[in-house]
Amino acid sequence: MQSEIISKLNRHISEGLTREADIVYLLVQLSKLLHQQGILNKYPVLSFYRNWVVHYQLDRLSSNPTMKEIFDRLEMAVRARSQGDEEKALSTLTDTISLKKLWKEINTAFDTSEEFDKTLLKNSKFWSNFGGLLLSILVDLPLIVPAEPSYKNIEEFRFVPAEDDTHIACIQIKLRTGLLLEGHVTWGKAENYQVRSDKI
Repeated sequence: MQSEIISKLNRHISEGLTREADIVYLLVQLSKLLHQQGILNKYPVLSFYRNWVVHYQLDRLSSNPTMKEIFDRLEMAVRARSQGDEEKALSTLTDTISLKKLWKEINTAFDTSEEFDKTLLKNSKFWSNFGGLLLSILVDLPLIVPAEPSYKNIEEFRFVPAEDDTHIACIQIKLRTGLLLEGHVTWGKAENYQVRSDKI
């Protein structure tokens, strides 16, 4: 069963990533493989994006360990910002949802089996297509956070189109107070993290 998944992934990637459906297939099948291997919990960022591309609204967040870890860290970033610690807020946000970390987890996942054709991941076009298509799925697809006791701050998390060519997207975190936290996404990190004090 695992060999079949790996074979399909090798073939799928070798044919090139050209559609949004290609990204969904890659994330879902890779997660399925890691689940069968019993190590999916070691890939929280991969799980986060896999869940997002197939579920825009998360239920029973507290019962999903990997998603809970991500949103615990996002809540930590929000608390750091409210306490005036901009540096900690930025570093926490960046470390939690960066595409660079996602790519690292995908590379590590390919190391779990010698059957994977790892040369496929060395193509820079693969990563540029992957990132562009992933964000095209997620842009304007808000991730709705259920109102649970552990998540008192964050109501919604989303990517929106970048305003210029220097970034690939913007991050927006809508708080339950009505405030909107914003940042910009480059290929490696989130930057220019700021808070807009106006109500939305």
